[in-house]
Amino acid sequence: MQTPHISGNRDNRSRQRGSALLIVLGLVFLMGLATAMMAAMSGQAAYRVKKTLRYSSSLAIAEAGVADVIDIMNTNFSAGVGVTYSKDFGGGSYTVKTARDAGSGNVLISSTGTFRGETRTTCLELLGDKYTMWSTLSAESAIISGGDIVLESSAPLVVGRVHANGNILNSSGNPDIDGDLTANGIIQVTPKAGFQAVPGHAQLSVPSYLPLDPWRDLAENGGLYYEGNQTWGNET
Repeated sequence: MQTPHISGNRDNRSRQRGSALLIVLGLVFLMGLATAMMAAMSGQAAYRVKKTLRYSSSLAIAEAGVADVIDIMNTNFSAGVGVTYSKDFGGGSYTVKTARDAGSGNVLISSTGTFRGETRTTCLELLGDKYTMWSTLSAESAIISGGDIVLESSAPLVVGRVHANGNILNSSGNPDIDGDLTANGIIQVTPKAGFQAVPGHAQLSVPSYLPLDPWRDLAENGGLYYEGNQTWGNET
């Protein structure tokens, strides 16, 4: 009997089984690697989708802030200039800041929207003429002061808005004010029903109609002109 021939067949079968096992292990490894790569790519894609959603949402919220302050300015221009405020909107929030350039009269609106940790800012500049801005402010107001306004009597009747970059104070009684009261400081006067008093308001750029000579000529021609600080009492 020749046993070497049988031994050789066994060796061949052993080698074949070993090769098949290596191939199977290789395929398993490649499949596992492919699965891991697909999972990683899916995770990255999901992350990008979520980030894009947060980005677009925060930008949309920021634009909503711009639209909000423009709506305020359409109703009361000066109430939307030189202000900073925040509001919740669309599952996030926005912070709006407005500032007017005294030289050009342009108004820069900056709005920052935040949504799920993502923050985006958008800006809009409204081109304008400073004299037009001042005329708008003056048309809305009866009294504008760069400092304090002190009403020393309850006798006056003021029709129009009253604004002070300082305080609005009274030392005797409460005069009739047919208009809103706004001041950067405190307000000691109560307006008539239907109007509001807003302390802590942003300061406004008070018009400076210089040179003064043409305005003085208009006042002296059929009007009254006072120079320097004045105190009025019992006068028409």
